[in-house]
Amino acid sequence: MSSEDYTKEVRTKTAYLLSDGRRAISCALDIIYVWDLDSGSKLTGFSVDNYIQVMRVIPDTDRIVIGDGGGRVMALDVPA
Repeated sequence: MSSEDYTKEVRTKTAYLLSDGRRAISCALDIIYVWDLDSGSKLTGFSVDNYIQVMRVIPDTDRIVIGDGGGRVMALDVPA
């Protein structure tokens, strides 16, 4: 892999299974993706203003809590 390829690659920092068991959520840097596990396709993605330090799924819900590098904590509903 060339250094140019490496700069384009984004590695997943963390991933969680959502309560419906059919979707997963992953994050890397400042981007969050929602995945359909049956098809393996990306359903949606969104970004935050700063890099993601921590992400957790609130049990039995479709809500996540994100802490970013700017010191903000956000609770978000995961799109279906």
